[in-house]
Parts: sequence; structure tokens; C-alpha cells
Amino acid sequence: MITDLARLLLFPALMAFAAASDLFTMTISNRVSLALAAGFLVLAFAGGMGLHDMLSHIGAGAAVLAVAFACFAMGWVGGGDAKVAAGVALWFGFDHLLTYLVYASLFGGALTLALLQFRQWPLPYPLSGQAWLLRLHDRETGIPYGIALALGALLIYPETAWIKAVDPAQRRSRRRKRRGVMWKVKRMNTARIVVLAIAAGAGLTAPCLASAIDSPPPPVAQPAAHQAGTLSPTPHSSADARAVKSSSTDRTNLQSGSVDVIRHVIAIPTTVQK
Repeated sequence: MITDLARLLLFPALMAFAAASDLFTMTISNRVSLALAAGFLVLAFAGGMGLHDMLSHIGAGAAVLAVAFACFAMGWVGGGDAKVAAGVALWFGFDHLLTYLVYASLFGGALTLALLQFRQWPLPYPLSGQAWLLRLHDRETGIPYGIALALGALLIYPETAWIKAVDPAQRRSRRRKRRGVMWKVKRMNTARIVVLAIAAGAGLTAPCLASAIDSPPPPVAQPAAHQAGTLSPTPHSSADARAVKSSSTDRTNLQSGSVDVIRHVIAIPTTVQK
């Protein structure tokens, strides 16, 4: 039971994690490649894979690793992409390797064209605060080819022996043959298995998505005058202050002039009496 769950969930979960990691961080951890290699060895021994088949799978992984690192040396793919491709080839062997490479190439070409077109358009303002989108939109950034590798692998995986060994229809057929009952059994639809596997992979990639998406920006600090409860003078308030000051000056001048007139009038009779 545990072996069947591992066959059903482990590989799709690692592929989904690699794709999400390459999309949001433009890197694929070496732990993904190590988990692919370790998972293959454990499930191969647990499932009773023969030595010849195991060596064939290892040879397929080694061949893809050599070619992928040659492409990495030329700057065509990243190091993480090369190791993921080798891990996928280790799981698929030579039986599905050619089909996988064709699908990965097609998905990679479509992804490259889509990103080149995406980088020609300006990024909308509501999305400009996301660091992973800015990184993806940058023309100097490479192509997250791990997405194409993961999509091709998820498309091929339901047709491999790993999923066929989990097929409940074949198990029921073997039991009925042992009992001597010849019934026709329809194989379970592999699309259901793919949906369950992708759902499990998406669940495991949730921490990667949560850490990659940026936190909301901090609130804008208010000026010191606003924090103290006072407002800086506006042009209108300055004009009003100047008008008040001018009015008070005129009133003072008027009062002083009136006083001088009164003094002059009072002084006239005194001069006449003399």
C-alpha cells in the first residue's frame, strides 16, 4: 500500500515542486534531483525490478546527464534543469525517453516564445510589486525550462510501468484469474491518477509558493508635522496671515494719525488766547 502511494505521488509531487520553484525563483534545488534518484532506487528495490532493467534506467539517466551538462556548458540550459532532466530519464528509462524529450522540447519552445512575447509588453502597475514577476519579466533573465521538463514528465508518467503497477483494475484481474473466473475488466482511467498526482504535487509546492510571493508593502510613513497633529502652512493660509498683518498695520497707522489731529486741534485755542 505504501509502495503504491509512493509510486502514485512521489514523482508528480517532485515535478510540480521543480516547476513552481523554477517559476518563482528561477532555481531548482539539488534536493529535487537527489530525491528523484533516491526515490527511484527505493521503489525499484521495493517493486522487485530486475538488475538488467535497473541498469538500463541508470544508463538512460547517465546519457541524459552527459548531454544536458554539455548544453549547460554552452549556456543553453541551467544546471538545475540538467539534473532534473537526468532524474526524469532515470525514472523513465529508454522505453519512454525519446517521447519525453520530444514533449519537453515542444513545451520548451512554446514557453520560450510565450516569455519573449511577455517581455515585450509593459508590466501592469498592480503586478509591479511582485518580485518574481519582475524577475520573470526581465529580458536579462533566462528561461525557466524546468516548467517544460515537468510538464513533459507529467504527461508521460501515466503511461509508464510505475503507474501501471498501481492500476487496481489489473490487480482485480489477477485475483480473478487466480480464482479461475474469466471476467473482462476495464482499466482505470489514467486521467484520474494524473489528477490525484498533480493535486498532491501542488499541495507539496504550497510552501514554495508562499515563500516566493512577496509580502504586502509597509505603510507609508506620515510627515512629522502630521504625526504631531499640526499641519504645514498652505499657500492660502500664508496669504491670509499676510492680509491680517497688513490690516493690523493700517489700523495702527490710522489710530496714530487720529491722535495727532486731536492734539493739533486742542493746541489751537491755547495759541489764540495768548
